[in-house]
Amino acid sequence: MAISKQSAYRRFQGKYPVLWLDFSKIAWDSSEEDAKEFLITAVKQLYLDFEIPLPDDLSCKNLSYHVWSLIKKLYEQFAIRPVMIIDSYDRPAQIAYYGGFYHEICSVVEGLLSHCLKGNQYLSTAFLTGQARPGDQQVPTSFNNFNLYSMFDRKFQGIFGFSQEEVRVFFAAHDVKMSEETWQQLSLWYGGYYVRGKEYFNPHSVSCYLQELKQGNKGFKPFFTNKSPFLKQLSELIVMQLGQLLKDNKQVLSMKADLFSTYYPGSEEQESVMLNRLLFNQILTPVINTDEVNGYAIEVKLPNQEMTCFIKQLLVNHYHWSETCLSKIELIAFLKKFMAENSGEPIDQIFALNALIWKGKLIEASSIVEMLKAKQSNLMKSMHNLLVNQWH
Repeated sequence: MAISKQSAYRRFQGKYPVLWLDFSKIAWDSSEEDAKEFLITAVKQLYLDFEIPLPDDLSCKNLSYHVWSLIKKLYEQFAIRPVMIIDSYDRPAQIAYYGGFYHEICSVVEGLLSHCLKGNQYLSTAFLTGQARPGDQQVPTSFNNFNLYSMFDRKFQGIFGFSQEEVRVFFAAHDVKMSEETWQQLSLWYGGYYVRGKEYFNPHSVSCYLQELKQGNKGFKPFFTNKSPFLKQLSELIVMQLGQLLKDNKQVLSMKADLFSTYYPGSEEQESVMLNRLLFNQILTPVINTDEVNGYAIEVKLPNQEMTCFIKQLLVNHYHWSETCLSKIELIAFLKKFMAENSGEPIDQIFALNALIWKGKLIEASSIVEMLKAKQSNLMKSMHNLLVNQWH
């Protein structure tokens, strides 16, 4: 890998004992018992990795103590302070929140983070990856001496994702040759992620497509999946905004990027939080000419065809969105025109449509519009047939 050629990487490689807790593998539909068992099993694996006997009393109640104890033992064994990595550190709390057992799991994770990281004289440093800011209400912690970084930081440009040059090298290493037209299609499907004006590709999707090519399947298809319950909590305004992006791939959304904004259970109800989480999860991406991101007003869009397929499936299957759904402005314009042209029409449906528009229930309002349009169309056909019969 290209990162292995960097001098800083080689300087640290193999120097420290590394404790790696990977919470990204815990299933989104886990029960409280499943989540607790996952955390215990993850800590057991740390002991097995270093061939240190397992504690007899390992449980969620003393999980943080036994991780702290393992860190101390490694320091004593190797005479160097170990490094700790916790991948998707906030995922157990997210799962617990959506599953209805937030406080039971959050206390375990909070204890693990606070006891093992804050003031631990036996630990060199710790790296946490996740979506929530440490210390937010989602994952409260007592430690506060940390640095925050995102994939949009200038310091880490080129670290996240594959650049076009790296994708070409990757395919060449596997003796795969493609025409320039196919390369363009590859970019349309799996590229389109922009960091400070440079395009990056989804590594997972590129790797999956390479495997498809090796099996003789040249067609492009989506590989991206995301089963986070968050995506099923989007407000109707966000759904309609994403729908506008689907209907016109040249459309963009304007937003204030605040990647480290305070997140807490229930804050999905705020549109700004939703948009930032969509940006953070690379479901949305800055437009090509965006330089600075965090803290700035930016324009974002859907990155590629793969994400377009994913979002369309989500909106249609879960939110019952369709391409006939109208924006608030379009709905108001229709209502005014309909009332002017049909003064004697059913007032109850007009009131219902007006109420839905102002409540932000735009998908339901659009369905009423379709019904009213169908009535108008049927009425026009009836009048036409009547006139034709009278003429004859």
